[in-house]
Amino acid sequence: MPPKKTMKLDSGGLSLGNPRVVLKPFRADTAGHSRYKYSSQPPITSLFKQHTLSDIKLCVGDQQFYAHRLVLAAASPVFARMFEPGGWAEHESKELQLHEEPDCVKIFERFLYFFYAGSIVISDTYVIPLYMLADKYDVKPLYDECVKVIIGGLKVYFVRNSSASEFTNTTYQNILSSSDNWSSTSDAESSDDDVPAQASPTLDNVAVKSGVVLAASETFPLAVVIKMLMYCQNDDISSAALYNVESRLARQIDHGNMAVWNELEVELLVRLLQDTNFYCAEFTLFQATCSWLRYSSSRQQGDTPSVALTCIRYPTLTAQQLYEVETEPLVKTCNSAVSLVQEAIRYQLFRHCSKINNKESWSGSQFTHRQVKPH
Repeated sequence: MPPKKTMKLDSGGLSLGNPRVVLKPFRADTAGHSRYKYSSQPPITSLFKQHTLSDIKLCVGDQQFYAHRLVLAAASPVFARMFEPGGWAEHESKELQLHEEPDCVKIFERFLYFFYAGSIVISDTYVIPLYMLADKYDVKPLYDECVKVIIGGLKVYFVRNSSASEFTNTTYQNILSSSDNWSSTSDAESSDDDVPAQASPTLDNVAVKSGVVLAASETFPLAVVIKMLMYCQNDDISSAALYNVESRLARQIDHGNMAVWNELEVELLVRLLQDTNFYCAEFTLFQATCSWLRYSSSRQQGDTPSVALTCIRYPTLTAQQLYEVETEPLVKTCNSAVSLVQEAIRYQLFRHCSKINNKESWSGSQFTHRQVKPH
């Protein structure tokens, strides 16, 4: 057995016996080096709508797209399940018929392009059908981006330091087109003059004294937002749509425009009236509810009057308003509403008396003013 060699080091830390062994690591000198990030569309983008290597044809409405199973399956778990052996009956077919809503058919090409390029331009004009497609085919990244765009188009703004009595249509439109006069209820950040969330400003202590008015974004038609509210399964969109609808309807009924309000389904009407953040004067809501009941004679039968009228928060009304409510014929024919009005009168008369037995029962949403939705 040969004798072991003694390892000797030079001044630089290298082994003299074996120069390939580094005992002290070198540090690269990056001074003066420039680094750039470069990206481009993936090569597979060139196959978009190309017959080359295509193994399936998608038929959408009157359009046909040459596609590739591997690309579709990689982008969408739904397509992946379609093409699995033992999956859909069409898993071996060379042609796949997709049945989509008319608006979805119009933008299906954009949707399919995202599968190949990983990028897409999202516009307010077609974000809803794009969201529907992303949801249907479980394309999560695109779905999340569409949700952000939709919520951005449903924002409601606080308008401050203006006279509510001088709030005209021109003022309303100027607010929506200017970023200097409002703060968004959807923004995470708030300025120093924003209404703090913990304040929970009510109609009485803010709208009248400070002139706070809500201006809802009109990016989407009101009818479309109502459909979102009724049928969308995404909680964030549903919540944003609810407040957008409430703000826009409050403005309409406050100006005597009951056209959309009177057409609401009873389930949606009740959902609006039960919401504490429906920022509208209570007596105005009562008058609007009576208008809704009178709009159709069928609504004045059965339990519908009781379901609607019991949503009004009578204890928050003034004595004069309670007098008008009590003399309303629709109320007189609804025993449950009569009971609530009588209790509201007792509340107005005796709420400051400390020994009233049912003082503890005078709590809950019926006795709470509607509030501006906190940031």
